[in-house]
Amino acid sequence: MNKLTNLNILRRICSLFVFLFLAEIMSAAVPSLEFKMSYVTGDNVKGTGSAGEQVDGSGPITVTLKCEFDRDVSTTKLEGEWVQWTDKGSISSPDVVRRDTTTTLTVSNTSLTYFAFLGTMEYEDDGHILFLDINEDYWGGRYFMVKASESELTMPNAFSPNGDNINDVYKAKSSKSIVEFRAIIFNRWGQKIYEWNDVNGGRDGTHNGRDVSDGVYYCLVNAKGADGRVFTIKKDVNLLRGYTSTETTDGTSY
Repeated sequence: MNKLTNLNILRRICSLFVFLFLAEIMSAAVPSLEFKMSYVTGDNVKGTGSAGEQVDGSGPITVTLKCEFDRDVSTTKLEGEWVQWTDKGSISSPDVVRRDTTTTLTVSNTSLTYFAFLGTMEYEDDGHILFLDINEDYWGGRYFMVKASESELTMPNAFSPNGDNINDVYKAKSSKSIVEFRAIIFNRWGQKIYEWNDVNGGRDGTHNGRDVSDGVYYCLVNAKGADGRVFTIKKDVNLLRGYTSTETTDGTSY
């Protein structure tokens, strides 16, 4: 047997060992890795989101992002960061970076906002140290997506605090994505009698614990939406305690 034949046999043996080694590594059990998102909208709607599906709601939207993995497979280390960017940017140049496996971020604008975790999982299997890269290819374009709705704010011109549970409180008639809010009620002599700073709050028709009289009052509202829109609302408000509203089957009243 000549030297060339011996060299070919040696190469085949080495190739077989490399093949068996790679096959063993590729068959190793990769720890289960799961990314989760939960959210709370500006009007207190709570929910969860899935990668590749868009969540829409009233801003600001508070988003909690988590990485969960199976530690029973001798996982050694999970390192990385949550990144946030809008449709005007990219995953490679994010607007926000949080170096943690669990974080909370806020969406306070109306641009479509993306979230993804980028990093490396290092784990041990059958004596081998293996790595899983969590990168743009790993996500395959299916990121977590959140979009705050365009801002909206309207105030009614009357309410009837008579205890019938219909229009008993003077508050915003409709609101979406309001991030700043201040409302003041004045009486006919220009005296401030009530003020509130929560868009979901309102006035119950009392002052210093006593019912105020029926009549016309003045409301001034200054607010700002998540999209930067500024609201300045000035209007007369009729307090009609003796008026009884009738609620229809669709929830409206007259």
